Amino acid sequence: MISPTEFIPVTNGISPSVKLFNGIVFSLPSGIGILSKLWLLTVQECGNLVSIPELPSNLEHLDTFGCKSMQWVRLPIQAKNI
Repeated sequence: MISPTEFIPVTNGISPSVKLFNGIVFSLPSGIGILSKLWLLTVQECGNLVSIPELPSNLEHLDTFGCKSMQWVRLPIQAKNI
């Protein structure tokens, strides 16, 4: 379960990004793959996160630093600089 203090939507005036830090997270919220304007996803120090099964096609950057249990990420076909 993700608490509101751990899942932080951020906007830079152009496109949204999401930052998730130090969470006891086993999976990302279902439907994250349909966030068409999401360009940056930062998931750091989430030691229990094993996989990311879906990502938006417009995602330009994925940061999973410190996610020690991460085994796989399903990249969209149009992935740019992930």
